[in-house]
Amino acid sequence: MQETNQLQQAEDNWVTDLGAWFAGERVVLRGRDLFSDLSDQSWMSIWMLSITGRTFSDELVEFWSRMWVICTSFPEPRLWNNRVGALSGSAKTTAALAVGAATAVSEAKSYGRQADVGAYAFISKVKKLVDSGASLGEILEKEMKVKHEVPPGFGRPIISVDERIPPVKRLAEELGTSKGAHYKLALAIDECLI
Repeated sequence: MQETNQLQQAEDNWVTDLGAWFAGERVVLRGRDLFSDLSDQSWMSIWMLSITGRTFSDELVEFWSRMWVICTSFPEPRLWNNRVGALSGSAKTTAALAVGAATAVSEAKSYGRQADVGAYAFISKVKKLVDSGASLGEILEKEMKVKHEVPPGFGRPIISVDERIPPVKRLAEELGTSKGAHYKLALAIDECLI
């Protein structure tokens, strides 16, 4: 019965702390006015504010923005999301439908956003274990023995080398974002797996 009550309460009222559009007046995002407080922000900083509710340093926002370019801008016709986008364009669909369809087929456990979420969860879990004194090598060995696969976000489906790592490392050094504990742990995990 509680579920019915929740549905009835939300029927004409969507409760959220993300924000709202006040038609003809303003837009509020995370308690800040989009037009006056946030209009000078980059798309990436607004995106991260929307997702996390937090603001980040200019260097970190620049890192994410440029890393997004390095890691996702492959004009490779053999990648099936690119094929879906091209096929959609050839079929004269709208750009939004083509991008939506290509994005939809980018959801996989071994790549795409599922791998990102899995990598985040894995690195967070490993950090807690390492911080409590566990050995990184033993953690990885146990994880791979139990799951019979490379941890999410590590390894490539076709080749063993990831050509994106060197430019991302250079970018992190250039912007001073390479000092974070999770960043260092991700590199240590990668090195251990190699």
